[in-house]
Amino acid sequence: GKAGGVKVVKGAAAAEEAAKALIGATLVTPQTGPKGKKVERLYIEQGIGIERELYLAMLVDRETRRVVVMASTEGGV
Repeated sequence: GKAGGVKVVKGAAAAEEAAKALIGATLVTPQTGPKGKKVERLYIEQGIGIERELYLAMLVDRETRRVVVMASTEGGV
C-alpha cells in the first residue's frame, strides 16, 4: 500500500524483520487522518501466484435507482 503497511517478503527471516519494523510504527493514511495510527498487531498470510487480476466497483446510480457493477483488468492504486 501507499502508506507502507503492506509488505511482500520471501522467507521467515524477512517476515520477522518486516514485522519488527512495523510493530510500533505509525502509519498515516487517508483513513487514519494526519495523526496516523500506531501499528499494534499484524495480519500475515502466505502469498499465492496470481494468474489474473480484476478490479471491481459497485455504485448506486441515484437517477435510475439501481446498483451499477463495473469490472476492469486495469485499476487499483
